Amino acid sequence: MLLKLTNQNSERMAHCEFVANEGVCCLPHWMMQNLLLEEGGLVQVEGGNLQVATDSKFQPQSPDFPDIADPKKKLPA
Repeated sequence: MLLKLTNQNSERMAHCEFVANEGVCCLPHWMMQNLLLEEGGLVQVEGGNLQVATDSKFQPQSPDFPDIADPKKKLPA
C-alpha cells in the first residue's frame, strides 16, 4: 500500500510503501528524522499516488565508475 505521511507541525511529508497491523504506524528512525518527528509524535497518514517518473539522475558511489568499459551493461535493467 502506498501512503503519504505528513507531519502537520513542520509540513514535511514523505511517500512510502507500508505494511503494519491495523492501528499501528511504525517508521524507521531515518524517516522520523526526515519528517522531523519525535517518538510518539503525530503523523497524518493518507492514501498516496505518485506520478510515473520520466527521468532519473544517478551519482556514482565510487570514482572508479567512469573507468568501467561499458557502464550501461553494469546497471540493472
